[in-house]
Amino acid sequence: TGNRGRVGDKKQYSFPNPWPGGWWRLKDIVRQQLISNLAALELAARMKDTILRNMYIKAKRNIEKGLNEPPYAYAIPIDSQADPGAALKMVELLLKWGVEVFVCEGEVKAGNRVYPSGTYFVFAAQPYRGLLRYLLEKTIYPDNEWTRARDGTPIRPYDTATFTVPDYLGVKVDVLDVKLEGVFRRVDGNVYPVYNVSSSDYGYIVSSAYNSAFGVVNGVLNSGGRVFRILSPITIDGNVYPLGSFYIPSDVNQSLLEYLSNVYHVPIVPLKCKLDVDVCEVKRLRVGIYQRYYGGNMDEGWTRWILEQHGFPYEVIRDKDIVDGKLMEKIDLLIFADDNPALILGESKGAIEKALSELYRRPVVLPPIPPEYMSGIKKEGLEKVKDFVNNGGTLLTFNSSCELAIDAFKLPINIPSKKLDPKEFFCPSTILKVNVDNTHPLCYGMPKLAYVMYHNSMILELVPAFNNEAFQTPMTYPESDIMQSGWLIGEKYLSRKPALIDVKQGKGRIVLYAFRPQFRGQTLGTFKTIFNAIIR
Repeated sequence: TGNRGRVGDKKQYSFPNPWPGGWWRLKDIVRQQLISNLAALELAARMKDTILRNMYIKAKRNIEKGLNEPPYAYAIPIDSQADPGAALKMVELLLKWGVEVFVCEGEVKAGNRVYPSGTYFVFAAQPYRGLLRYLLEKTIYPDNEWTRARDGTPIRPYDTATFTVPDYLGVKVDVLDVKLEGVFRRVDGNVYPVYNVSSSDYGYIVSSAYNSAFGVVNGVLNSGGRVFRILSPITIDGNVYPLGSFYIPSDVNQSLLEYLSNVYHVPIVPLKCKLDVDVCEVKRLRVGIYQRYYGGNMDEGWTRWILEQHGFPYEVIRDKDIVDGKLMEKIDLLIFADDNPALILGESKGAIEKALSELYRRPVVLPPIPPEYMSGIKKEGLEKVKDFVNNGGTLLTFNSSCELAIDAFKLPINIPSKKLDPKEFFCPSTILKVNVDNTHPLCYGMPKLAYVMYHNSMILELVPAFNNEAFQTPMTYPESDIMQSGWLIGEKYLSRKPALIDVKQGKGRIVLYAFRPQFRGQTLGTFKTIFNAIIR
């Protein structure tokens, strides 16, 4: 296991020629891919008529099923989305995947629901009906004799237990079992509107419901402008702007705002009168992301990518930067992406090998490594991290790295999942529901019910302590009906447990994410929990 059934020292039919065994180098990987692709192209050329006919038959059957069997369509209402920008992003993705998408011109009635003009619809009567059902409908991963070992232990899926795109993005999609009547226009090309931002003597407002609002904020700050957050919800011209939305003064260049509005696809609304609500000027913390060696950390890469996509500047922090004890001179906020604490610490070759073996699910033996090339912050660096936080710094820990902070700061938090047998609790890469306190600064702009990706994650449990008032839990799992899509065994162990914990520590703070908030750059619904930690 761990090598996908291939043994490196034996001839195998699944490699070219066949593979005689021995060293497997980069050029061999490229050659294998090249041969495989050429073989597929040659087969397609030889069997052209058969392949085209099979594709035609499959498409025809899918269209017939979409006309005669429910569901008949999927509705994507823009007006009721938690983040309208995420909904448009999903429509854009569907179009890229070859799916036919329509927008209604005028109201459309579906049972007791009336959809306004401008709602997007995806009809099931199209060649990609099977793909639509796979991507847009709730996934219940099978729990049977094929997904459990003989002793009843669940077998982890190869990748994730769900690929339901709306749940990743935090988008609401209605599955419709009734046929629709109305005027529909097929969507071709760009789905994003073109925004014209007119000048205003009173400033501008941007809704915190949009992830992309943070791109606008960063663009203004990078130009030397100022941005403020509104401290209570407000309604302007019938549009509700949630707590934490952004106010931009009138002295910011109008052309810049129009440019940012169209780059990040978010409306920037000119005010027609003075804003009558309390505001506070935002402060953008200087961000550092810890980067280790030993194969690198993919989650750290995804973290950098989403920050870049939204205009956040950051520093890459390595072992020496931490051990030198001068973090406060460079950054205000340090991120430990999802990682095994042993790989962050790098205390011993044995501990690193054990952590890598758990990560790759196969034995890993490292070659001899000179001490000067041993990666890791060691205990000395951990003490420097503690000093950084206690002196006013902010520490964000994603998923597995939470354990590092819990142990280092001796936080009154248990990790029950470490002691649970998989037969009791098992949740492999599954989308779970969380209740959100969107009055908490970390959750500004979020809906009261959101979805998180539980991927090799942990259960956290606050225990009574003298300083419990220093702990806030703005995101918690519901009491029941926790799974949104995927596979969950042992729901009771997650019931009412915190998914996000905000801790006051010394002069600083620690934020523990018991999930992957930026999983593969895909879980748009929880990006704000990171962005709000940076933009205060």
